[in-house]
Amino acid sequence: MSAHQKLTPQPAQDVTAKHTPGPWTIIPAVPYDGDDDELVGAFNEPAGIEGADGSPVCVFGTCEGSGTLFENEADYRLIAAAPDLLAALTSALPAVATLWTTAGYDGDAEFEGTLKSILDAIDAAIAKATAA
Repeated sequence: MSAHQKLTPQPAQDVTAKHTPGPWTIIPAVPYDGDDDELVGAFNEPAGIEGADGSPVCVFGTCEGSGTLFENEADYRLIAAAPDLLAALTSALPAVATLWTTAGYDGDAEFEGTLKSILDAIDAAIAKATAA
């Protein structure tokens, strides 16, 4: 689509129920607390993320020594925020599309291109998250 074509605003996509319902919560690893010296640094339960209904979304590492909450904490936070980010993008899409189709650019091709890039990025992120 060229920078001069305009999109017709579309209603927000329905992104319900193809993924575990949010919000998602980070569950810290449970360190091994037994007497076996060979298991020092291991975990009774690795870190993970669970959905609002308590179902597991993902588990990080294994009980044998990887998967502490602190190894990849930034990744865990990003994964846990995924449902909220998807909902925010889905809610923003119609407004951004409307702005792009109705804004008076007054010949400001850079602004129009920037807004179109944002719209394309939102569309791509939603498609990636929903396999649409």
